[in-house]
Amino acid sequence: MRSIKQRFPSWRDPFSHYFLRRNLNYFLDIIRFERQEIDWSQHYVYFPLQLQPEASTSALGGMYVDQALAIEHLSKILPESCKIYVKENPKQQSFMRHALFFHRLCRIKQVVIVPSYTDTNQLLNHAVFTATVSGTVGWESICKGKNVVTFGSVWYNSFPGVFPFSFKLSFDQIRHNVIDHDALERTVWRFITYIPKGIIDLAYVEQLQTFDSKENLRLISTYIVDVVLKRKDLVFS
Repeated sequence: MRSIKQRFPSWRDPFSHYFLRRNLNYFLDIIRFERQEIDWSQHYVYFPLQLQPEASTSALGGMYVDQALAIEHLSKILPESCKIYVKENPKQQSFMRHALFFHRLCRIKQVVIVPSYTDTNQLLNHAVFTATVSGTVGWESICKGKNVVTFGSVWYNSFPGVFPFSFKLSFDQIRHNVIDHDALERTVWRFITYIPKGIIDLAYVEQLQTFDSKENLRLISTYIVDVVLKRKDLVFS
């Protein structure tokens, strides 16, 4: 079926994938929240859902590849008066977004599913703090001086203002933490100098003026061997 479909020009039926039953069901589920009015005066934690499937959740998320589980656990450390504003990823389709996913979210008293077109910067700026499995919103958050709770193995987990999730975390502990921006800059520069050289995704080759594939292979293979032989540590794990 895929082989036959690929022979048709892209304009032949550009909306065909939307008419699969699972995709229609997903849109029927999500459209219920697209006219949700947002109370900007409410205390809330901002949790933008990540696009799936991607390595950022499938590999780096561990058991929190199930983002609903992350939100369920987050609710356990929040007071009932603090909401969780959940925003769907605009590129998401039906994968891992079956009816049970939204049913689980709606069972959490603190959860408010906001329209997917809501400005993410506005949601971030008004939040008490943010939460994510391993999304870039965490990095954006600490750059703005806003704390973040992370659930996955993410590269900025050791940075100031980042709280890897634990049931021992307290709401007050997170919201009262003040990020020292100078300390954040120093931490980032130390991290950058520790990153090994080399490109593992060819999409980034276009950003370089010169690229030597043999030298790149030598750099990457040397680093991998050093990690396997425990001569070097992983940058993050």
